[in-house]
Amino acid sequence: MQATYFRNFIFGVEDSLVSTVGLLSGVAIAVGVTVGSFLG
Repeated sequence: MQATYFRNFIFGVEDSLVSTVGLLSGVAIAVGVTVGSFLG
């Protein structure tokens, strides 16, 4: 039971990390495209 809880916890942490990284990279790309179109 303890191992299952621990594995679910690790999975949740990794999932939130991946979501945060994806969100940040999406924002960074959007900002880069916006700046590029302004300067372009």
